Amino acid sequence: MRRGMRARFAAFAILVTLTVMSGSTLADTPLIEACEDEVVHSRDAGRLRHADTELILDRGADAGALVYVGVFHTRDAGHRQYARIEELVEIHRPTMMFFEGTGSGFSPERNETIRRRGEPSFVRLLASKAGTPAKSLEPLEEDTLAHLARHFPADQIFLFTMLRNVVGARFQAGIPSDRLEQTMEFQLVALADAALRAGIEPPFRDLEGLQHAYLRYWKVGSWRDASREWFNPMVPSEQTGGLFTNDINAVESHFRNLHMYRVLAAAVLAGERVLAVVGRTHVTLQAAALRCALAAK
Repeated sequence: MRRGMRARFAAFAILVTLTVMSGSTLADTPLIEACEDEVVHSRDAGRLRHADTELILDRGADAGALVYVGVFHTRDAGHRQYARIEELVEIHRPTMMFFEGTGSGFSPERNETIRRRGEPSFVRLLASKAGTPAKSLEPLEEDTLAHLARHFPADQIFLFTMLRNVVGARFQAGIPSDRLEQTMEFQLVALADAALRAGIEPPFRDLEGLQHAYLRYWKVGSWRDASREWFNPMVPSEQTGGLFTNDINAVESHFRNLHMYRVLAAAVLAGERVLAVVGRTHVTLQAAALRCALAAK
C-alpha cells in the first residue's frame, strides 16, 4: 500500500474510533476530514493575520458547542487565566472537558493543584467538582512515535523525547538536579515500552546509552545541557543548535494538532458542550479548521 493511501486509511481509522467514542455519527466524518487541511502547520503560524487564543463556537440548542481556551503553561495560581477558566465553566456549563497532556492527579485544593500540576490537572479538578467527564486531548504515545518514525530515525526520536523531558523536568516541574537522573530513568523505561508498542526497537534503554547518543550528535557536553530553544516548533533546528529537535517537534506538533482538532470536532458534532484548555498556539493553529467543521447549522 502506498504511503499516501496508508495515511488516508489511518486517518479514516482514527475518525471511526473517535466517532464511536464520542457518539457522533459516521455522517460527520467527511465534514471533519474536509476541514482538517485548515489546521495550520507550526512553521506557517507567522503568516496568520490573527492569532486566536480563545475560541467560542455555539451551534445552537442541543447541537453542540465549543469553548476553546488557550493558556500559558504557568503554575502561578494567581494568574488571571485560571479565574477565566473558572468563569467560562460557570457560564457555559460544559458536558465534556478536555485538557492537554496527562493531567496526572489533582488535589481537592485549587491553588495546590495549580502549583503542583498546572492547568491540565486544574481542568480535571474543575470537571470533578462539576461531575463532568474530563479527557486528555493527546494521541496515544505509540501512535505519535509511529508517525515520527516515518520521518526520522529512532535514535533522533528518542533523543528528542528524552531531551524535551529534561527541559520539562528542569524548567516546568522544577525537579532538583539530585532527582533528575531517577526521573529520566523512569521516563526512558516508559518511552521504550511505548516504542515497542509502535513496532520500534529502542536505540538505547539507559542513561549511559542516552549520553552516548547525545555525544554522537552534539560531540561535547551532556544530555543535561538541553536548551529550551531546541523545542520551539516554529523555528528550524539549524537556528537553535538543536540539530534536529525543532524539526521533529514541528512534525509532532502538527500530528497532535490534527488529533486534537478531530477529537474536538467529533465531540461537538455529537452534541456535547465542550470546554477544552490547551497551550495558546494550539488554539491559533486549529481555529480555522474548527470554524470550518463546526459552522452553525
